[in-house]
Amino acid sequence: MSSPSLRDPRLALLYQRTPGTIAFVDESYRPQPRGGGAPFYSMSAVILAKDQLDHVREVLTDIAGSLYWHTTEAHEDGRASEITRMNRFLARETQWNVLTVDIPLAESNGAVERARSICLAAITREVTRGTGPNAVRLIVADRNRDEALNRSDQATVAQLRSLGDVDPNVALYHGRMGREPVLWAADTVSWSAYRNLSVDDGRWIEPLRDVLTVLDARTGRPVDMKQPQAAAAPGAVAPSPGAPQTTGAQVRGQSAVASTSSLGGARSEMPDGAQPYRRGSTVLYDLVARIAQVRRAAGSGGIVEGNTPEALAARARRLTAPDPTTPLDHPTPGPTRKPQQ
Repeated sequence: MSSPSLRDPRLALLYQRTPGTIAFVDESYRPQPRGGGAPFYSMSAVILAKDQLDHVREVLTDIAGSLYWHTTEAHEDGRASEITRMNRFLARETQWNVLTVDIPLAESNGAVERARSICLAAITREVTRGTGPNAVRLIVADRNRDEALNRSDQATVAQLRSLGDVDPNVALYHGRMGREPVLWAADTVSWSAYRNLSVDDGRWIEPLRDVLTVLDARTGRPVDMKQPQAAAAPGAVAPSPGAPQTTGAQVRGQSAVASTSSLGGARSEMPDGAQPYRRGSTVLYDLVARIAQVRRAAGSGGIVEGNTPEALAARARRLTAPDPTTPLDHPTPGPTRKPQQ
């Protein structure tokens, strides 16, 4: 029996049918920053085991004190301690969190929608790459008011399935934060990443840094972030549940936290025990430079922008194109049988 805070019967049924771990995703973006700064789009995923959901749901609603939550509104209302409590709780409970970032955004119509598709493709491939009973096969996203975007999301995941990039059982469900409080987890992580990237305010993401992996959305590769203020211990990227351990340059816990020089400035609502911060763009521009390095390195391996709609469409065309070595007017011969003795 699901906890009473879950008020989406269809989603409750999906949970019953889903054997493994579940990813909850939400977006944050800055398309046209005021007073300068780079536009960006990001998408966060919070990964939880199915048997954790009731507990997580009830703790989040207890912290919020109601069945309604939106992190931006909580911050504007001065409820900093509640955001901090949620992030600290999630740092203890979540198995793994992923942040995919697309920078820079083009200054054109449809740029945000394109970035959303790229980030969703990257995050879907990453969180579902595992095998076995604990692998992620269900992704729950907050439903957008624009139904065209929701349909585009479904088309992106369907394309990944058809290309064989993800398991054929991977499914995407659009829920609502008002009916599934576990989506608040993705909302607060996404908001915390936004604050960090947009204004160098790393105080909110700080509790999550050891369970957060940052990826360049276009290539799907991890971003080696400079973190003098709170460096994560080196090691391997936290594997998707059921995935083989990865090695090499992939570093676990690489969240974009503000550097020491960006701390100690103008005060705002403060997380419990946190220091003031100085508003700036050093984290974002450092990320821009490092993503550029990652894309150059990926280009030498022939996988530049592998999650863009154009790249996925090109691969789909190659998969469906006829084999030029096979005559079109003759059937392909079957296997040669060894004659019986």
